[in-house]
Amino acid sequence: MGAKLTEIWPQLVALAEFSEAQVDKLQMNKKEKKGILILQLSEPPSREALSQCAQLLQPEFAGLPLTIEGHFPYGTLTPQAVLDAAEGLRSAQYPINGFFQGAEVEIQEEKIKLTLHNGVEMLREIGFDKALARQIGRLTGTCPDILFETALAREELAQELQKTAEVRLSAAPAAKIKKAPGSSAGKKFEVKGLDLEDTPPRLLCGRKFTPGTLTPLSELDPDSDKVTVWGDVFQVNISGNYKKIYNISITDYKGSINLKVWGEKGDNACIWDEVKAGDTLIVRGDYNFDKFEKDYVISPYDVIRVQRKKRMDLAPEGEKRVELHLHTQMSAMDALIEPGEAVKRAWEWGHRAVAITDHGVAQAFPLAMAAADEIHKKDEDFKLIYGTEAYFVDDLVPIVYEEKGQSLDTDYVVFDIETTGLSPREDAITEIGAVLVSGGEVKEIFNTFADPLRPIPAKITELTGITDEMVKGAPSQKDAIHAFLEFAKDRPLVAHNAHGFDIRFIRLGAERAGYSFDNTYIDTLPLAQNLYQGLKNHKLDTIAKHLEIPEFNHHRASDDARALADIFIKMLDDLRFRKIETLAAINTGLGAAKAKAKRMYHMVILVQNQVGLKNLYKLISKAHVEHFYKKPRIPRSELDKHREGLLIGSACEAGELFRAMVNGAGFDELCKIASYYDYLEIQPLGNNAFMLRDGTAESEATLKEYNRTIVRVADKLGKLCVATGDAHFMEPEDAAYRAVLMAGQGFKDADQQAPLYFRTTDDMLKEFSYFGKERAKELVVTNPNKIADMIDGNVRAIPRGTFTPKIEGADESLREDTMRNAKERYGDPLPELVEKRLTRELDSIIKHGFAVLYVIAQKLVKNSEEHGYLVGSRGSVGSSAVAHFSGISEVNSLPPHYLCPNCKWSEFFENGEVADGFDLPDKVCPHCGTPLEMDGHDIPFETFLGFDGDKEPDIDLNFSGEFQSESHRYTEELFGKEFVFKAGTISGMQDKTAFGYVKKYLSE
Repeated sequence: MGAKLTEIWPQLVALAEFSEAQVDKLQMNKKEKKGILILQLSEPPSREALSQCAQLLQPEFAGLPLTIEGHFPYGTLTPQAVLDAAEGLRSAQYPINGFFQGAEVEIQEEKIKLTLHNGVEMLREIGFDKALARQIGRLTGTCPDILFETALAREELAQELQKTAEVRLSAAPAAKIKKAPGSSAGKKFEVKGLDLEDTPPRLLCGRKFTPGTLTPLSELDPDSDKVTVWGDVFQVNISGNYKKIYNISITDYKGSINLKVWGEKGDNACIWDEVKAGDTLIVRGDYNFDKFEKDYVISPYDVIRVQRKKRMDLAPEGEKRVELHLHTQMSAMDALIEPGEAVKRAWEWGHRAVAITDHGVAQAFPLAMAAADEIHKKDEDFKLIYGTEAYFVDDLVPIVYEEKGQSLDTDYVVFDIETTGLSPREDAITEIGAVLVSGGEVKEIFNTFADPLRPIPAKITELTGITDEMVKGAPSQKDAIHAFLEFAKDRPLVAHNAHGFDIRFIRLGAERAGYSFDNTYIDTLPLAQNLYQGLKNHKLDTIAKHLEIPEFNHHRASDDARALADIFIKMLDDLRFRKIETLAAINTGLGAAKAKAKRMYHMVILVQNQVGLKNLYKLISKAHVEHFYKKPRIPRSELDKHREGLLIGSACEAGELFRAMVNGAGFDELCKIASYYDYLEIQPLGNNAFMLRDGTAESEATLKEYNRTIVRVADKLGKLCVATGDAHFMEPEDAAYRAVLMAGQGFKDADQQAPLYFRTTDDMLKEFSYFGKERAKELVVTNPNKIADMIDGNVRAIPRGTFTPKIEGADESLREDTMRNAKERYGDPLPELVEKRLTRELDSIIKHGFAVLYVIAQKLVKNSEEHGYLVGSRGSVGSSAVAHFSGISEVNSLPPHYLCPNCKWSEFFENGEVADGFDLPDKVCPHCGTPLEMDGHDIPFETFLGFDGDKEPDIDLNFSGEFQSESHRYTEELFGKEFVFKAGTISGMQDKTAFGYVKKYLSE
């Protein structure tokens, strides 16, 4: 209306509060049969003035009850106006009697806090805070946040103020307490045995108290009565509504117990609603047996919430470590760290980077990435390093050594030797037997005894039949080896266990005699292990029996050489059958066949750049699908193919290098193994303390020497050596939780947990102090930071944006199919309502690139139905009319309506006259008399794709179990097997966008 109130009703001029009031509108509430007059005022009116105005105007409304509302700017809102608004809700049947008596109101911009003496729990339960917010929003145009708090009685407050020399109450959500001038905040609150932050504790319930000796939870027993304990909250369970029961689980990491609290009407039980996991409580209470819980609990009567100090990395800025070996909860049944927590903690400590290296998987990447994204808003230089601790197997089994590019069809010398023992340095050769194999046939034979110049042990004579008399006067070691090398010339040598035995004797003998030895040689033991995997063992006579080689005198060099020649000729045929044409191809062509059964080592793989991320995804996928055997294994051959963009670390004691060292490998051999890695790792002694228990290491000095040896190898090769923590849990006390995981897997030493917590720089410098201050800093700080410098900080596990698949003409085909099907059913032209709905949906779907997803679903459904299997759609896709008319969903989301299948006449009900088309009564077409169809469910499109139609579609389809495999095959036919496999692999790590994301990756 806009007119002044007193101009319309002059009798109100006497009401000063309404002298400038404007009439906004007059509403009639038909349901309640009353009138509502709304006024616009410059400030909140009093309830008395509104009541008086209503009485004066009532006669004007012929007995119709009249209510007057005064609307005013939010900026003029007063505490009394808030209380008046609350009182005004009494007519809405809210039971608020007495709750607001003596209430205090604090208005803070768009937040209003009301401090009440009772009723807070009930008001929250009935949603009164939200109702009051709506009421104030209606009166002022601004809907504030309403907060209810409970005040202690005034007498209690006075008493508490007198007693809070140590504890400063921000207490049980009470009215603000102003400190009297000159009063002291009190001395620092301290508790023996707890390292607390210098922040005021908070009294949650009961009386302030000064904790004395705290009882460890593990020491509570049935005789305990009144106890004082502390604990971190790790779980809160609340049951009941009006009367609540709180079961709050706490732990001091030596034991755990529940606090049980009953919340009665009108008390301060709502305080316990604020308690959450991670809070630290100091509790005085009664320790008793609860019959309902069937366990001991503490019934608390005095509770203080304090804040324990968090571990921090106090190393100077620029001198902090980087953790390059850390496991999260995604290392199945092994680690406890939440991925995002690890990233945040590293950044909070001032570390410039952190690596996530779970066992064989990448599932932690999205959560870690999300945490890093948040950090990058404040610190764009922080680096998240993606990686994995792989299960590595060396499938490039050295079958052929020192090959020189020879063809498989070359000539070979197959040989065997007999000796006085197993040591090339301590024992000697007694016989050499050899045959020349050419063109698949034995052409020449060589045999000679050799004088060992020592007695042949009786056991050797018994085994080989060679006696001292037989070798007496035979050629010397030098002459026998020279004769053999002359026979062999530069041909490849072949022997069974050549690398581990025969060649070692020949090489050392040639070296002592001054002869050069650089022949290619082939070890038929690993060759047989790859070719004939079903045999119980791969001894020479076992293989001969399998290949039907005639019996021979085993353990005589001449006979063994002839038998091995016959075996090797058949092996060559098997290799040709496998399309192996060169000696070099034997190593790469056969390795994978044996990879699953080979010894497995740990290896850390870090991503350097985007190419490396793609390669890591390929390696992890292949490990799970093609090379899975108890664990997802990465063969050396696959790693060599996809090594670009990756950094390879030697990992922990389960790594290839450390295992070789423990097994007694010489320094040169260790250097050869380490040459494959980009950097080497050493770890704290406690990580390997289990080796002292199982006898692998004699003492702590042995463990130190292991680490020193790895450092020497790194120095020799010019590689970086880094100290890593191999973190599996965040805090030292979390070891107890990992012990449970380990015990569940049958580890007998589960309770003797290694200290695998996330360590600070000072922690690590102390661990490696035996290297000296400067070298320890290099290992702990300098080198890990150098590795971090090699990492591209812009790598993301999943790129920003969406990458939908591409199908040529998808946009046009979806529009055409949808409109054609709609017109076939509803006629041409379409009813205006149908035309508008489909056009709006199609424009949105196509604009945002979702048409191809509809087309994929459409093709799959059509294919299934053509084979006689119906497909059920479920979820919000039923709200899309396009999904219905394109054949994806059976649900018609249009408003309820009649439709004539004959003449296409239709009648829609758009104003809620009927809830569902199936509820319409039977009816015949008014034009042609045909019985009408009833359909329509009135579901808005926004339910599926949001108000702007830009939400990613989630089309859920239920295929018949009998037809699912065929659906997969058809999908492969549409998009290719590799695309479907890759999409499924990566989508397990992230969301639906990964489907197109992998397609994008594969096309690059």
